[in-house]
Amino acid sequence: MSSFKNCVFTLIISLFGGIMCAQNVWEPKADMPTARKEIADAATVLDGQVYVMGGTSAAGTITNVFEMYDPTTNGWTTLAPYPISVWRASLVALNGKVYGMGGYQALNPFPFDPSNKAFVYDPGTNSWSPIADMISPRGSSASVVLNGIIHLVGGANTDALDSHHSYDPDTDSWSSVSSLNQKRSGLTAATINSKIYAVGGYFLSGGVVSLSSAEVYDPGTNDWSNIASMPFTKLGITSEVVQNKMYVFGNENGTAVLEYNPAADVWTSLVNMPENVNFSGAATVEGLVYVLGGGEVNLTTDGIAAVHCFNPAILGIANYSSIKMSSISPNPASGKIWLKLQEPATSLRIIDVVGRVVTETKLSNSTLEVPVELPYNSGVYIVEVAFKNGLRNTHRVILDN
Repeated sequence: MSSFKNCVFTLIISLFGGIMCAQNVWEPKADMPTARKEIADAATVLDGQVYVMGGTSAAGTITNVFEMYDPTTNGWTTLAPYPISVWRASLVALNGKVYGMGGYQALNPFPFDPSNKAFVYDPGTNSWSPIADMISPRGSSASVVLNGIIHLVGGANTDALDSHHSYDPDTDSWSSVSSLNQKRSGLTAATINSKIYAVGGYFLSGGVVSLSSAEVYDPGTNDWSNIASMPFTKLGITSEVVQNKMYVFGNENGTAVLEYNPAADVWTSLVNMPENVNFSGAATVEGLVYVLGGGEVNLTTDGIAAVHCFNPAILGIANYSSIKMSSISPNPASGKIWLKLQEPATSLRIIDVVGRVVTETKLSNSTLEVPVELPYNSGVYIVEVAFKNGLRNTHRVILDN
């Protein structure tokens, strides 16, 4: 599994309580009771608890297992199973309930018998009930909540889809909404500042064509607009939002976590994921992202049970500023860099590619040009600068020692 340190839990007692990852960007947590993959959109959070549904098990079967993780105890509970066994289904929480939608019911042949069924879970009774069937069967979709309505975008049945449907739990009804600009299956989506962001995925054209493009839906105009593309194509991805920034997890074309800043329309490549997996689940509780299961190769039964906690605050991402108040040179570097500051900074940290803080240094308020020694192995590092006003800049440095 992972070579990371044993997980150290720091219980933060405050008005709200909660549990934090410790000193690294990534920390391992308790394994899921059921090892599985193909759960990229099948994890959600309700009342501080993480729920995970369905997927393909390591035994080579499709599962209907439904499990709940409590971050405060680092423990799992097995709940009432989902009414059908599906993989690449969607799961979302709204108004005290959990909604499951779609997914594939067969592992072969293509198109894997996509389902149009949807169900609602009541945690008070630990039971599932059917709701209105979806407009069309599909798997590999992405689901979000916007203004009290569930939105389901993209996915595939006989081909990738550009359709965008919404579900109103008050009326138990589905409606068609403005279609995506691009057909997308295996995409991810997130809601930021009352807009829906749809990212990556693939379509079929003589084979799988992976996408780097992304787009945003504005409910005010009922239209999709293209935004900056990811640095490279990605499918089988999942995403979460922390501090109004989107973080994309998935291993196709590299294991680096990608950050999207909608205010600047900019993508940034961050530290690597701890394991080479895709079609993992992800869910966020109190600013911490829990990445669940997944597998290395598409459409195989190599699913894992591992859970890793991603803490953006270790990188200073929560206070990351798109205003460039620092620069470094040279890059690539050999043994040493020069850090140039536009205003006084308080500290800098060097973080390696797996998220470990390898050094932390206090800076003088009067220093605007700082020599930084890098006596480390060759590779990629992040230089993080913290300023007196609370903002931070990060720089990705290639070290060739």
